[in-house]
Amino acid sequence: MAGPSVADYPELPKINGEIILETFSHKSLAFPYNPDESFDNERLSELGATVLQLAITNYLYCKRPVISASDIPDQREAILIPQNFEKWVKHYNLRQRLRYNNSDTVDIMSPEETKTLFQAYVGAVHIQSGPNIAINWIIRLIDPEATVPSDPEETEDVQRSIKRPRVNPNPLPPDATPPPIPAGLPPVLTPVSTPASTSASSYGTAPVTASIGPQSMSPSITSSAAPKAPSFLPVFNQRCSQQHLQLEYTSENHGTPHAPVWVMKCLGEI
Repeated sequence: MAGPSVADYPELPKINGEIILETFSHKSLAFPYNPDESFDNERLSELGATVLQLAITNYLYCKRPVISASDIPDQREAILIPQNFEKWVKHYNLRQRLRYNNSDTVDIMSPEETKTLFQAYVGAVHIQSGPNIAINWIIRLIDPEATVPSDPEETEDVQRSIKRPRVNPNPLPPDATPPPIPAGLPPVLTPVSTPASTSASSYGTAPVTASIGPQSMSPSITSSAAPKAPSFLPVFNQRCSQQHLQLEYTSENHGTPHAPVWVMKCLGEI
């Protein structure tokens, strides 16, 4: 697999602080008598190897035309060859910064040592700058024309900034019938009308009723909003008085305390 030109390589991500010492410390500087105090780049190299695998696999997964699952490992190994590690380390002058024990047993020019050094730097970038910076740098390193993945946090910010119109889940058509009035609302006052020409003898013990809703709590029988019924009550009382009849008015609430329905009765003896 042909790689990009050295002139197309991206800028090397910077690392700062104590991690620089760990990145460029060869394992030959380890203290055999006190392993806990050893400070070399072996651990960073292990981390960087995993980041490299992830970055290249992500690049191959997003590449078009689509690469089959069985071909991804072969193409990944074709990128991670010793020749590419040598070009990367040489281009970024990483070998010149390496601290090691200058002995006959150490060959910093070997492919294995070159690979370890580059992977250690990848691990350091991952630790200090985060996975996105490290992965995007590797992808541009193997393919300068590739479209690197965007930062997930930036993608979420863009999605949150898009205002979506609210949609009514149950829209009604223009000619739809309005929903019925819920139960429990105050009843509408309906006056009971009686013809004025009714004779006094027809009243006997028959009750005279009128429903009074919460809208009207006055003793008036009719509602001012309803059509006026004939004023039979004065005539009725006058006729009963002329006939020497005794009348008694009673009232009862047939509703609830919050929605009273008053029933008034007029009782008399003939």
